[in-house]
Amino acid sequence: MLGGDRKQQVELVVIAVGLVVFVGVLHTNLKGAKKKLSPKVAVESVPSAEKAPAAVPAADAPASRPKDLLKKQQEAFERPLGRDPFALPSADRKISGTGSMLLILKGVSIKAGSEPLALIDRAIVRKGDTVGGAKVVEIGGNYVILEKGGRKLRLELEKGR
Repeated sequence: MLGGDRKQQVELVVIAVGLVVFVGVLHTNLKGAKKKLSPKVAVESVPSAEKAPAAVPAADAPASRPKDLLKKQQEAFERPLGRDPFALPSADRKISGTGSMLLILKGVSIKAGSEPLALIDRAIVRKGDTVGGAKVVEIGGNYVILEKGGRKLRLELEKGR
């Protein structure tokens, strides 16, 4: 039975040492967090002709920090995120240097008893839809006719499609 008591003593010593190490690490981290939260006063360099005012932290500096943080978070939330990585590329692409659009007819589907469909770039359209600012007015076997501003544009399938 004496061997069992020795084993329990070793286990308790190991647990105690682990607890002391844990408390030490926790104390170090909390001390570092306090340094990060303490208010800092920025001192700017002033030309020698003027006398620099004494830097005095505001009495409410710690209280204003959460408000500043909240304001920064709100500004970051309202800032546009940029390009959506999951969005497909737009159906219209601008030709550099011009204001015109380059639309490419990639496919046509005409099935008896259903409305004809066309694939223009990555947009599936039917008669009456709009793509690239132009209205689809007709879908044929190998072409699509678009209308924009009173002008008609005929898109044709490339050979071999």
